[in-house]
Amino acid sequence: MSQPHSQAHPAPVDRSEEGQDFASYLWGFVLALTLTLAVFALVHWHATARVALLITLGLLGLLQVIVHFHFFLHIGFRHKREDLQLLLFSGLLLLIMVAGTVWIMASLGRRMTVPAAPASASRSALEDAEAAPELAMRARPATPVTSPPAPCDVDRSQTDPASVRAPRVAHTAACRPAAAPGAPAR
Repeated sequence: MSQPHSQAHPAPVDRSEEGQDFASYLWGFVLALTLTLAVFALVHWHATARVALLITLGLLGLLQVIVHFHFFLHIGFRHKREDLQLLLFSGLLLLIMVAGTVWIMASLGRRMTVPAAPASASRSALEDAEAAPELAMRARPATPVTSPPAPCDVDRSQTDPASVRAPRVAHTAACRPAAAPGAPAR
């Protein structure tokens, strides 16, 4: 069976158009990378005051969106109905994501904030501050205070091979066993 002539030979590929597309992507990548590094540099080195920095970051972010639209999505500034629908849908998705994130973070912030205990009407704030350590001590469970064991009480040579190389602690009077009551002291 013979195939139609149009399917037998593929259409010639225009190499100059591929080169232009590659150059467009390369320019877009370089511009996007430059804008990203500029934002990181401005934040890292605190180049301007806070309000000016936020405005600059917003403008650089908007410029980066334009770079992505033009170089990667090939959406120009000519008004086409398809492009307008794409931009409106993208804007709606972006609005939903940002609003949802702000809503969730605000809710978590409210839930994690510990409300301050109201000060009693009979005491001043200074008296409350002075009484705070006493109240904290009363609220803690009583735990016995123990001192760490003396170095001679612990023999780690059997359990820890690294301690075999360490010099042993000389037995001093503090390490000797306690004498039985009524026995003469050494």
